[in-house]
Amino acid sequence: MEWLWVIVLGVVQGVAEFLPISSSGHLAVMQEWLGMEGPRLLMNVALHAGTFVSILVVYRTDLLETGRGGLRAAGGLARRRPVEDHDRAALSTILAVGVATLVTLPVALLLRDRVEILGEDLAAVGGFFLITALVLAGTWVTGKGRRRVGWAMALGIGLAQGLAVLPGISRSGVTIVAALLMGARRDEAVRFSFLAALPVLLGAIVLEGGLEGAEIGRLWPMYLAGALTSAVVGWICLKVLIRVTVSNGLPFFALYLVPLGLVLMLM
Repeated sequence: MEWLWVIVLGVVQGVAEFLPISSSGHLAVMQEWLGMEGPRLLMNVALHAGTFVSILVVYRTDLLETGRGGLRAAGGLARRRPVEDHDRAALSTILAVGVATLVTLPVALLLRDRVEILGEDLAAVGGFFLITALVLAGTWVTGKGRRRVGWAMALGIGLAQGLAVLPGISRSGVTIVAALLMGARRDEAVRFSFLAALPVLLGAIVLEGGLEGAEIGRLWPMYLAGALTSAVVGWICLKVLIRVTVSNGLPFFALYLVPLGLVLMLM
């Protein structure tokens, strides 16, 4: 594994994790084309660790306020005292993230054994790119939502997030679109999509990293470089995605995914 390709993979992960074009699909394509040998899974874990940090940085204030507000609300309800609206909303967000995670995990675990196999089948990856393109195109018909994400809406978002383990299905794309279709505000759809990603990403990093940790050896500087690259690029692209979603620009990414998917299926 060459240093240059590690940096390239870090850039690909940072761009494709946040822009709705599927990081898993792009990493699968890049790793196949590069003939990458060695522990692919561990490299993917390192790259996802980088984008995990990106989310923490972009939403650091939101995360702190939500955590504090949720604790105040829980304490107030436990003591049967009045709870302010913003604290109640924070607690609702935390519960909704929990619901989404509980739905995501069994779906992701059910598909887990198929993911690596499908990642080596570029025709399958191409087909999933086309599905993502169709989902993104569907946002043309979504109106201006006005709702916050509650636990009921989180059920659908969690299901979409679980299906996004398939290479070529964009996690950010399908979760944001699911929220929009259920009436969420555009800024709220992006926000919740990435808040819901945090426990899932953390779980994958701990689980897969622990299983493959013995393979790090002398390659750890490369994994670190990949993680740092994906973190920096991801921070930039997450900022871009927030603006694109608010301006209803998600369908334009379908113009990229459709030809890419067709090319992969016809190769």
